[in-house]
Amino acid sequence: GEALFLAKDFNQKGEWLNIFIHNSIGTADVLNSEVTDEFIKLTHEQYKEHFGEDFSKKITGIFTDEPQYYRGAMAYTRVMKDYYYEKYHENLFDGLGLLFVKKKGWRAFRYRYWKCMQELLVHNYAERVYNWCEKNNIKFTGHYVEESSLGFQMAFCGGIMPLYEYMHIPGIDWLGANTDNELSPRQVASVAAQLGKKQILTESFACCGWQVKPNDLKRIAGFQFVNGVNLLCHHLVPYSEYGIRKHDHPAHYSSFNPWIDYEFKTFNDYFTKLGYLISESEELINVAVLHPMRSAYFDFDSTDYGDQGHFYGLKEQDAQFREDLRSISSRGINYHFLDETLLSKYGYVINGKMGCGKKKYDYLILPHILTMDVTTERFLQQYVAGGGKILIIGEKPKYLEGEIFDYSYLFSNCNFQEIIENQPFKLSNFDTDIYVTYRDFQGQKFIFAQNASPDNAYEQIFELGDN
Repeated sequence: GEALFLAKDFNQKGEWLNIFIHNSIGTADVLNSEVTDEFIKLTHEQYKEHFGEDFSKKITGIFTDEPQYYRGAMAYTRVMKDYYYEKYHENLFDGLGLLFVKKKGWRAFRYRYWKCMQELLVHNYAERVYNWCEKNNIKFTGHYVEESSLGFQMAFCGGIMPLYEYMHIPGIDWLGANTDNELSPRQVASVAAQLGKKQILTESFACCGWQVKPNDLKRIAGFQFVNGVNLLCHHLVPYSEYGIRKHDHPAHYSSFNPWIDYEFKTFNDYFTKLGYLISESEELINVAVLHPMRSAYFDFDSTDYGDQGHFYGLKEQDAQFREDLRSISSRGINYHFLDETLLSKYGYVINGKMGCGKKKYDYLILPHILTMDVTTERFLQQYVAGGGKILIIGEKPKYLEGEIFDYSYLFSNCNFQEIIENQPFKLSNFDTDIYVTYRDFQGQKFIFAQNASPDNAYEQIFELGDN
């Protein structure tokens, strides 16, 4: 893999920015199609050769684990220069300094740069591996890395949702015992619903520690399932607890863990049945939330790790985004995200509804968003002209693909109360950690609710509509 680093020089005429390329042996450059093809040759093709005609019968899928364009620095690839020129007819090197400083044109350049990086990862890695699996009749599954915030996604992939298009069973990673961030499962569940992918995987329970209790694990998995996940992959089953293994992301789900031999089957049977119910049902959702990934392109800073985690220059934006999402879900409003890459490919406006793939939505919520794609803005104009319902949380956007833009036509024409009144159920109490999904299973509608708090008990009454 490759990354950019900055060195500053000073002379009598001012400050100069020297950008240099660092080649890392820690990651492969999966944005380069030649590298991806060689990776497939050294891995997937070897399995196929070993198993011969029985390959797709004995190997039903291949699990990818944390592919990314870089870790811990400003990501770059040698194929970027030509790709950027083909798209924008500009010399990439003329603008590289704008990744590090905020001078004239910095928003537009950063928007273009990170959009290109995301596209290269999607098409030169994800799509190529997916197509190989499709051709050889096996499933591509697993997960990418750090889906849980805008900052993390900027550091590793530039936006996770477009990558799910090229997975037969898209998946996420869930580290630790926290159950207060619905972003990861909601992102993957949105793509799965819009593109008709039935199964959604989670690699779960890593970093929970040996002290974790079965009830904690049930809460952790339940939180993900109520937000759309339906297939549980346990982390992990080591061959032994020798050496570092006992300290490596515990707990472990083998006979070394005392309760596994006695109760693990009951635990897994519960989530197998719940997963079947969720995967075979449809979540009844009429609200879409425009994902603010493009807005994160402006302020990403690969050198900003923060005091308590990786903020990457987006601490305030990430906190605001989480607050926006909680303000929606706490009111009993379920939603899907609209990703702008997928919207440009599968989006449409019809009869006052915003559509993406197999789903159409009566309401569109804009969280705090600074910019968007040209294709998204065109859909918004159509949606507004057709009487579509919009709720803007905070101020309206100010930029279009990083350039100042006039959104004078765009304003809220509904509020939370109207959206609540048009949901299939209403909650008696908004001040809880209870998450809810309302689904249709073969014509039978049901509610699945999950208390995400490890400590607090709540009283909640669900008032169902006429349907």
